[in-house]
Amino acid sequence: MRIKEGVHIVLTDIYASRSNKFMLLNAVFLIGVILASLFHAGGSSFIPLYICAWIGAIACLFLCSRVHKALFIIGVIGILAGVARFAVSEPRQTAGHIKFYNGLYTTFVGVVGEEPKASFNQKQKILVEVERVKQVNDTQMRLPDSVFGTVAVYAPHFPTRKAGDELEVTCALQDTREFGKGTQAETLHKDGVWAVCDDALVKRIAENRFTRGAGILNTFRTQVDARVRELFNEPYAGLLGGILYGARAGVSAQLLTDFQRTGLSHIMAISGYNITIMVTALAILAVYAGVRRQYAFWILSLMIILFVIFTGASASVVRAGVMGFLVLLARQMGRGSAITRVLLLSASILILFNPRVLLFDVGFQLSYLSTIGLVYGVPLLEKIFDRVPEIFGLKEITLCTVAALIATTPLILYQFGRFSLIAPVANLLVLPFIPMTMAFGFAALILSFMWAPLGVVFAWIAWLPLAYIVQVVSALSQLEFSSFSLRIAFPVMAAYYIFMMYVVYVQTKKLNMTLFL
Repeated sequence: MRIKEGVHIVLTDIYASRSNKFMLLNAVFLIGVILASLFHAGGSSFIPLYICAWIGAIACLFLCSRVHKALFIIGVIGILAGVARFAVSEPRQTAGHIKFYNGLYTTFVGVVGEEPKASFNQKQKILVEVERVKQVNDTQMRLPDSVFGTVAVYAPHFPTRKAGDELEVTCALQDTREFGKGTQAETLHKDGVWAVCDDALVKRIAENRFTRGAGILNTFRTQVDARVRELFNEPYAGLLGGILYGARAGVSAQLLTDFQRTGLSHIMAISGYNITIMVTALAILAVYAGVRRQYAFWILSLMIILFVIFTGASASVVRAGVMGFLVLLARQMGRGSAITRVLLLSASILILFNPRVLLFDVGFQLSYLSTIGLVYGVPLLEKIFDRVPEIFGLKEITLCTVAALIATTPLILYQFGRFSLIAPVANLLVLPFIPMTMAFGFAALILSFMWAPLGVVFAWIAWLPLAYIVQVVSALSQLEFSSFSLRIAFPVMAAYYIFMMYVVYVQTKKLNMTLFL
């Protein structure tokens, strides 16, 4: 009876507020996307859904109160909208889309959309944005003037390709579901890839096939990368490139492994997890440097926008920037109930653009979990860390690091099967030096374009924290207990997050904090 009364009170509170109704609509929209993702809903899935919706609506018409009727309608609309958005994210199989040519030996022309990456099969993975199909083995087929879509081309590492290259590719196109089973295919789908070329014949036709703005940006980024390598030797050049703009091509495989073992890979990757931690540290240090909180908010928001533009404004970078901005907003708003609505609304907007990232993009999941950990976990952990000194924001940096780790570790164990015992210590030893590294490294870059000797001076200053980070990571990774293999099952992960939601709800009630309604 008490549970029933509690549910009725919560539903009444939701019904009484327009903002709560809107938050409920966002929540059920996400639930609809999750259901469609789990059951791979296509157009045919709407028939049983509509039947269930009508049966439920008729039953509620006779059995539900006015409050329950309204909320039921919101729920049905939100879930059906989520399923519909997921269903239409799969392109139609027409001659104007490259998916139509799967199973045919095809020659097509397109442009490399982003820098190629090493793939699981010892080849480079090149995402080619198709412009036209030149020839297929079915010579009777009439080809359209233009074809769109993205193809994942797997080719030997040499010769290397780069973003902006115009390529002519010949191969037998495969459907992604045939090439990669399960989550591998869905990972390609969330990047807009519905066709795969393996063992392809690749010919470069032209270079720097960017739009004017993208071409200028790419040229500038290439010059910056070259200047970093002039100012620093390896592994420091690669490390600074990874920290500043996500480029870590020069970092050795051994050092990358060391960063993984110590749970510090995020500092060399453009992800929401990385951005949220960095932004938090910069915001804390800005306040301790005497910058007013309001001014720090706008300065760091501008820095996030410039960072997103500078790194190419890809979908993953934009999502990372959104996460960083949400953390700033949470600090500015005091982590109240409004930030919960902002989190739900931002998730709905991002997923409206690409619904497949919700369950099939680990970076997106880590981004949101780390943000949620910072927003809801930090207030609950403050009493535990009372004795941590406030020197240079050490207490809050410690709080944020622990909160993010608590929120993301189960997902990391489920997805990657590796647990780092040393990660909390490594993060506490390294993260306070990241803002300093970014500041002096950025200053060295800018000044080197103005007057080279001054840039060298700042490069020597930036080298000190870079060398410290490398030494700490190398030393900690040598510890036998630094990390070990541990993979948890999905039910275990789900149970953990359900339990954490319950703990957060109960504790916020005790602290008289309004986070959810």
